[in-house]
Amino acid sequence: MKIKLLILVAVTFVFFSCKKTHNCAPFKSEPLSSVTFGTFAGRCAGNCFVRWRLDNTQLTSDTAQQYFTYNAYNYVPRIVLAQTKYDSVKFLLQEVPFELLEVAEKTYGCPDCRDQGGCFIEVTKNDGTKYRSYIDTDDTSYPSEAVKIFQKQVQKVISMLR
Repeated sequence: MKIKLLILVAVTFVFFSCKKTHNCAPFKSEPLSSVTFGTFAGRCAGNCFVRWRLDNTQLTSDTAQQYFTYNAYNYVPRIVLAQTKYDSVKFLLQEVPFELLEVAEKTYGCPDCRDQGGCFIEVTKNDGTKYRSYIDTDDTSYPSEAVKIFQKQVQKVISMLR
């Protein structure tokens, strides 16, 4: 009898733990317009802010040399990269964690506080809504495993694109 009660409580907990307006899966399931991503650093030689935009048809790069400004940045596509590069990174559109779509602007940890740099991710939904995340590159400051995994994937893509 105790086992049946325990199973009933566990099933009830799982059923009611997700809000109807929030998908409890770790990764998004709705189509996205684009993912803009890059790295930034306050102390560097050369271009301190490198970034790319991935949408449903192409991968572009904004090559303007500038200093990173948290909420005052506007992406300008300057170069369309080869189809082979697009094909190798388009998986990112399918692996965006829901957590990055919950708040319009969020900082995880303390990006570039001690000159370790930071990761910039901007997700745009099909309706034009944008979600910006600034992520510390230190492993200790992530709020969830899903964000950590996605940020590491973005870093691998950036290393490949450089």
